[in-house]
Amino acid sequence: MKFSGALLGLASAALGPASIEFQVANVSNAGFTGQLKVYIGRSCNTNVTSGRICDYKYQGQVSYSSNNQGYRFYLPDQVDPDNDMVFMTYRSSNEAIFSAIRMDVNLSTGTRIIDLMNFDGGKDNYFVFDYDSRAKPCNSSYPRGYQCFMDATFDLYTKKFKPHYSLLRGRVIKRSSPPQLPSIKASSQLKLTTGGSLYDGSDDPIMIYYGSNCNINNCVYTKVGQLTPPNRDTTYSIWLPEFDYTKDQLIIDYRSGDDLYIKGLTFDACTSTSCRNYNLLAFGSSVTQRIAMDYEGPNHPCSNFSYGDYICQYDMVFDFKLMKKFADSSTIMGH
Repeated sequence: MKFSGALLGLASAALGPASIEFQVANVSNAGFTGQLKVYIGRSCNTNVTSGRICDYKYQGQVSYSSNNQGYRFYLPDQVDPDNDMVFMTYRSSNEAIFSAIRMDVNLSTGTRIIDLMNFDGGKDNYFVFDYDSRAKPCNSSYPRGYQCFMDATFDLYTKKFKPHYSLLRGRVIKRSSPPQLPSIKASSQLKLTTGGSLYDGSDDPIMIYYGSNCNINNCVYTKVGQLTPPNRDTTYSIWLPEFDYTKDQLIIDYRSGDDLYIKGLTFDACTSTSCRNYNLLAFGSSVTQRIAMDYEGPNHPCSNFSYGDYICQYDMVFDFKLMKKFADSSTIMGH
């Protein structure tokens, strides 16, 4: 499949062995027993509308239980300090509090030290990873001068930190005109029906991704489309590429505070030879659950007082090998 997006900043492409120094803060409950997973993104495309995002490479997971301690994590893959992206994701109610996160990359010209917490969008005294609940991941007490989130994107090219971006969004660089959408071989179809109440639609899109060639830690991820459903009580559809319903993942992600109520969501998954229809609101379950998609911010995404008989979510991974929906896991999860 073709992709829409550009590769930027690849002139140097200098790689070197790398490590990350995590300084666990000297505050109460800074140490953690949860697992902070680390990935790098190589050869990332920019402003992707369809196609490959990055080559995601799982580096490992860290867990540091002691306060006021420095730890060094050595990445198994080499790092390009000018072009790669670094992704971190955490799903534990035992918060992890850091006072410094630095990356060292050893190049032939010397060691490059990159202060990840000093990127644009950061510069706080403390970075806190926490996941107390899907509705409110950051629901504990933290020291002053903190920023709390469950996922973190560090772009070594733009020197920007994005805690509110999906890990599958890839590199984003502002520009005046949107890119042209490429043509794709369409055979599968996603259909979404909005709720019947006033304002149940949204002017913002859901993002749709495929995960293929999955291993235990991650998949090969491609963006296959986006769908904007502005009106209430209306069915919208989008044609998507072929999908292997025996083993691939369908991922839906939403990053907007404009609540989107979904009372119908079906997927016609088609290979080159056959199609199957799935009710995604009852995927892997005998119970149909309507969904309210909402994302008010990284520390409290589902901040409405009530969503009625809808359940609030902002990302969903439909794993067709396991026949299970994941809504409390990272979008990068593998099988």
